[in-house]
Amino acid sequence: MLHHRTHLITEIIARLAIQGHRLPKLASAVVKKIWLLLDMTTNGVRTMTVHRKSMWSDEELLLATMFFIKLDMHFMHPVRGKGETTVRTWAMG
Repeated sequence: MLHHRTHLITEIIARLAIQGHRLPKLASAVVKKIWLLLDMTTNGVRTMTVHRKSMWSDEELLLATMFFIKLDMHFMHPVRGKGETTVRTWAMG
């Protein structure tokens, strides 16, 4: 499962880069942490994890935000995108 997730994350980051939405190398590890957060059962546990400085540095939180913004830009592209507003809907939630 870990190998599969690593492959998918590499693919997502590569596809974003092809569309001009490049991310720093550390972004791969940050996306893995995001996926770990999504596996957690409750929002309380997720919130506690993100607030712990030993788990998430300020730089990693910045990269996570950058990843979501670039993912949103990819989906909202007027020509190549599909006009999907799902990521924006999550953020406004």
